Amino acid sequence: EKKIYETQKKLQNINFFYIHNPSDLNKHNSDKIMLLLEKLKNNKIINKIGCSVYNKNEIDNLINFPFDNIQIPINIIDQRLLDTGTLENLKKNNIEIYARSIFLQGLLLNPNQQLPKNLLPLKLYISNFNKKAHYLGISNIELALNFVRSIKLISKCIVGVQNYTQFKEIIRTPYKKININDFRSIRCDNTKLLDPRNW
Repeated sequence: EKKIYETQKKLQNINFFYIHNPSDLNKHNSDKIMLLLEKLKNNKIINKIGCSVYNKNEIDNLINFPFDNIQIPINIIDQRLLDTGTLENLKKNNIEIYARSIFLQGLLLNPNQQLPKNLLPLKLYISNFNKKAHYLGISNIELALNFVRSIKLISKCIVGVQNYTQFKEIIRTPYKKININDFRSIRCDNTKLLDPRNW
């Protein structure tokens, strides 16, 4: 609580307070933590309470917590949450969904990147993604970004960049609705390959 007040004093406004690992709630007194965060929200110290997750199980365990927002990993290769009803359930509970890892930690933007041995099986999926982008005559950024933008229940995309050039390319990427079902063939369901915590 003290740290939040210190941060709020520096920033003037804390738009989102994120819990970056759901297991933190299990390790500590989750009810006490959430009551504190709700109090701070009611006192307008923070605007919204969010949580970052890695999989469906974590979302299922959090659905009854008063979160305003949940960050999920989703991209054209990692489509695990699309067919589970999870996104619909979040929306039904008025939880906003933000997509992250939409470029699979940058792997989708650098097709010639050397992969470590444990990620070599991803090469096939990345190759298929590159072929799709080439066939459609669009850049990797455009395909990866518009795939996630075309998922109706996602409100926003969170991206990371390495430089200003990448930033400009991302924000200038035109929005084009695509049929996400056309890309089911390049999906991967192997959590060991998709979850960066395993890398």
